[in-house]
Amino acid sequence: MKALGIVLIALSLLVIALYAYGIFFSPYSEIFLKITVFAIITVVFGIVGWIGYSMVKAPKPKDLKDLEKEIEEVVKGKKGEG
Repeated sequence: MKALGIVLIALSLLVIALYAYGIFFSPYSEIFLKITVFAIITVVFGIVGWIGYSMVKAPKPKDLKDLEKEIEEVVKGKKGEG
């Protein structure tokens, strides 16, 4: 497990170094920035869309009075069994 952690740290540092080079020293720095901004916007608004989809597809919440009645029925049913 520690070896995997070391590999992840090394990989992260390598990606950070390559990204820093790409932004500051590469002739393609504008492309790096465009890709980065696009990725961030895509992830953020993808999550917002997922939350919206979940809200649309979620079942309507039950009324508290209905829940109280169901709980009372379950409790009465268990008392009758025991």
